[in-house]
Amino acid sequence: MIRTLQAAVVAVALAGCAGPALADDCGDLLGGLKKMIDRLDPAKADGEAKLCASLGEGIGLLKIFRIVSDECLPTGEKRISTLGNLDRSIRKLQAEADKKCQ
Repeated sequence: MIRTLQAAVVAVALAGCAGPALADDCGDLLGGLKKMIDRLDPAKADGEAKLCASLGEGIGLLKIFRIVSDECLPTGEKRISTLGNLDRSIRKLQAEADKKCQ
């Protein structure tokens, strides 16, 4: 599950979101969100309720990351691909949460 979050963050980083063409604010925001996502580890959650809470937090962070990426990434094919990958990651994580957390 956490790998889904981290894979989405890596996809944005590889797309060049920290490039010089972007404002410092974008890099700072995306970097801060990446740190928060990296610290999140649903596998360490003790009990079903904590696991579901952790998954919910991860989905929320990933959605915020997607919104910021949408604003910060330059237009072009890489942007479209990156945002699509984020959307797929969000749907995948949401489906996992829906199965485990009723």
